[in-house]
Amino acid sequence: MGEIMKVGTRKTLFLTSGLAGVVVLAVWCFLPSEPTYQGKELSYWLEPYKFGGAETTDARGAAFRSMGETAIPLLVRRLKWKPSGLMQVLHRRFPNWIRGIAYVQGNSDPRSEASYALGEIGSAARPALPVLEALTKVSDLPSSWYVNMASKAAVIKIKGESLDPYIEELRDTSDITRWYPKALLVGQFGTNAAGAVPLLLASLNPTNHSLVHGHALIALGQIRSQPEVCVPAIASFLSAPSVSSRQKAIGALLHFGPAARSATPQIVQSLADSDPWTRQRATNALKRIDPEAARRAGIP
Repeated sequence: MGEIMKVGTRKTLFLTSGLAGVVVLAVWCFLPSEPTYQGKELSYWLEPYKFGGAETTDARGAAFRSMGETAIPLLVRRLKWKPSGLMQVLHRRFPNWIRGIAYVQGNSDPRSEASYALGEIGSAARPALPVLEALTKVSDLPSSWYVNMASKAAVIKIKGESLDPYIEELRDTSDITRWYPKALLVGQFGTNAAGAVPLLLASLNPTNHSLVHGHALIALGQIRSQPEVCVPAIASFLSAPSVSSRQKAIGALLHFGPAARSATPQIVQSLADSDPWTRQRATNALKRIDPEAARRAGIP
């Protein structure tokens, strides 16, 4: 009897495993395949750094526009992502848990990158507007403000609205918590937001809060215009007391590429920064901005 039960159990396990395999295969077969650009799938172009890539903003924009309407259903699916209640409970219960902190800061949230991609696709992405407009008001994570900002920028791009009113709002830096999302929203428009450069440079005034400085630096890097005035202003923050400001400054210079070569001496000094993340970013920046200087510094 015992042997019969063992045989029956093995058969049950075999059938269960086989059924599970069939289900997984069926789901895989019916999932829409990802469109590609230059041999790389949509997932890569959304977050190339996760795959070891270092694509420029221009290259990513070209990828999304090339994939166009074929990418929209998959991007809308990403917009409908919902945060895990369990992860949020665990974060509240164990506030120092690194994975929990990263989660509530949006580390696993695909909605911002999907919003950016849809905005780059432009008017053809109009079917995504209802979901994007809902995301401009979402508040399900502490990092939701970033989703709000990214989705709002996408709505503006898709509808072809003027950016001028949003640039004008950067004049007033008195309310820091309202100002910095607006700066990053404008930064989402890249070189098309060149009109914001004078206001962002003015916000680097020493009397302003470091939070204003940091987000102005990010936006200037995203816009990557007028390097003759922006690069020296950004590079001056590589010696700032604030680690956050130094990190954001080196990241902004990276966006300018070879146009930031005048900052090479400061970037070389940043190779010895006390902050490891700044050192790593300085290494990457020097390789892109001034390869010859990188070789002289012993960077492979």
